[in-house]
Amino acid sequence: MNARRHLIRARLENGSRARTRDVPTTQTHSRSRLLASWSFASWSLLAVLAACPPHSDDAAVANDDPRYLLGDPWQEVLKGRYVVGARVPLHLTEWTRPSDAERFPLAPPCSTVFDVCVEQTSFEVVSTNPTVVHVERTESGLLLHALTPGVAWLHTSRDGAVVASGFVEVAEPDRLELWLRGPWAFLLPSRLDETVTRFAGGALDLQVRYYVGERRFFGASVARWETLLRYETPTFSGNVIRISDSEVGLERVRAVFGELSVEIQVRSVDTLDELGILELGDVDFDSGEPVWEPMLAYATHSGELVHGSLPLRWSLDGRELLVAHRMDCRLEPGSPSEVSARLGGAEAVVELAGTCVEVRLAIEGR
Repeated sequence: MNARRHLIRARLENGSRARTRDVPTTQTHSRSRLLASWSFASWSLLAVLAACPPHSDDAAVANDDPRYLLGDPWQEVLKGRYVVGARVPLHLTEWTRPSDAERFPLAPPCSTVFDVCVEQTSFEVVSTNPTVVHVERTESGLLLHALTPGVAWLHTSRDGAVVASGFVEVAEPDRLELWLRGPWAFLLPSRLDETVTRFAGGALDLQVRYYVGERRFFGASVARWETLLRYETPTFSGNVIRISDSEVGLERVRAVFGELSVEIQVRSVDTLDELGILELGDVDFDSGEPVWEPMLAYATHSGELVHGSLPLRWSLDGRELLVAHRMDCRLEPGSPSEVSARLGGAEAVVELAGTCVEVRLAIEGR
């Protein structure tokens, strides 16, 4: 996967490698049309690995003894490293992976379609060092409070029996970093040092991360954000802000935690040099399953990759659709459909491998 990331990154950062085609236009301004079309089987595998179905197969549970996992908002198993001041909701998951799922021996819990994962509602958690980690029962569940630097064990019990234990370390960070989140975060993970470019009116997600030396620590809603840009805090993480300002210009974004701070410049633009579409599906009409082709666009401005979601005006076979940052088409064998996306004086056009009979549009923040 790392090699594939490097390949895609090279293609995104060098638009000249993408296939192009000229489309007649009557517009007076220059419009760049990029057709970037790659079909990755690994994207389909990624979707499979990311799925965690509800408890619906009792036979699967009977194949192996279930395990109980104490987790936090980030994963089914505790991260175990939190910054002072963090308040972390706890949850308990009953996890079973049937023995016939030997193809995924190293996959994390609840990450394959074979896993049976059931969230538990009745459990207790006791800290061995409540001066470092205190666990409080609230109306919405159990909440971990990281109070002072140190270590503690968390013992989880159900019906009086200990079913899971986890080790927790609490520390004061010595460094903050800002990272990109959003549509390209998986392919292009990037720590930000100076300036990031976004499209005005689109959504740019920035995440603050906490480090002690080279080790990353966690904690939601413990940093303070300072910027003149309009932003909101998504519900999925208090460490992330979503900038959606529609003004063009250069503004500072700063994250503060105690005496520590980190800042970057965010450049908002309303014109693009190039616009391209990536086809992320693996079209196989012989599989017997519905064939969906996800499409995600990328863009450049003054030679720099534009980050965040893009408010694209999509069209299908000449019929204009809504504004969205991503479009999925369900394909059936037949005449190839043509999809186009327009934004900032640029347009991308792609010819699909079949006829698009159904459309899904993804709108950031909805």
